[in-house]
Formats: sequence, structure tokens, C-alpha cells
Amino acid sequence: MDIKCYACQSEIDTKKKYLKVTDRYFHPEHFACSVCYQVLNGKKFYEKDHYYFCEEDYKKTFIPTCIKCNEKITEKYTHVGDNYYHPEHFGCTLCNSPFKDQKYFKSANGPLCQKCYEQKGMKCVVCQKIILTNSFTHDNMWWHNSCAKCRICKADITSGFYCCEDQTLFHPTCYKAVSYTHLTLPTIYSVQISVVAVSLKKK
Repeated sequence: MDIKCYACQSEIDTKKKYLKVTDRYFHPEHFACSVCYQVLNGKKFYEKDHYYFCEEDYKKTFIPTCIKCNEKITEKYTHVGDNYYHPEHFGCTLCNSPFKDQKYFKSANGPLCQKCYEQKGMKCVVCQKIILTNSFTHDNMWWHNSCAKCRICKADITSGFYCCEDQTLFHPTCYKAVSYTHLTLPTIYSVQISVVAVSLKKK
């Protein structure tokens, strides 16, 4: 039987020791971790997408780390943005209390409980009240849906397209009709409604 080492592509002398891993063959000294290249022969290893990893590099690469305790998460976890948490470590960024009713609020400070969010949360550009429901957002500014209105026609801007200048919203057609100081329209954006309150999904 003529077989080749998957790593070096040289022929393997079948009279000597060799390894078969899944459907691939290796010289024992060539079966190595795809990250650190240590030889895996006789050691615990993991396979993912046809690559092989030692236990340490597999955990570093594929197993998330809890942002609170800095330990690897091997069972259920909560995922928010780019961060992972053990369920028991996922709480309000400011007061560390667990989230009631399996719900938290987004903020620039991180996930907050409702009590802290009502003190430190995002405020509407127009009314300056805390935003507790899904709302209109633009360039890190927030409006209650009921406050997101065209400066000219006073109609809601909760769908379609809009312009924004100095924290003021316009329908593009309204802006063009009354603008005498600008030769061209400002940038036209598509309306984005952002989620503020989020229900937890444990994995």
C-alpha cells in the first residue's frame, strides 16, 4: 500500500510506525498542532475544520473566556456583543446585581439593570428623557420614536430615509425644499431602529 504523509507529502514506509487520523496518514513526528506545532502523537488533541490542535491551543482559539472571571467557559454561557459570560457572572456593569426577568438594557457602559439604566442610560436628543424602548438612532445619538420628527413637516421619521444636521432630522425632500444655504443635500441615511431592552438567551 502506497501512502503519503499528509504533513510532508513524502511516502510512508508501512513497515515502520505511522499514524492514521480520520482519513489521513502521518509520520509520527509530523502529526502536530496547527498553532504551536508541538507533536501530538500520544497526546490529547482536537480536530476542527480538518485542522488539529493541542488541548491548550484549542481552548485558546475556540472556547470563549468569561470577561468577568477570565476563565474558560465549557458549558452554558451568555453572549453580549463581543463579550462572553458565565451565566452566574452576567450582571449589571455598574451595581453587579443579577438581571431580573432575564432582561438587560444596552448602554455605552455595558449591560445595565433597569435601575442603573434609568440613571445612566441613553437620553433622547429632543426631550432628554431616558430611552427605555426600541428607538431611532443615528451616530451614537438617540431619539424616542415619537420624538424623531422632520424639522420641517413635523412628520415622524421612523422608516424610509432621512438627513441629519446638527442633531436635527429632516426628510430629504423637505430639506431640499427649504435649504437656501446649501448647494447639495447632506448625506441621506436609511432609518435604523435599535433595540434597547434585550431578553437573555443562554447557550
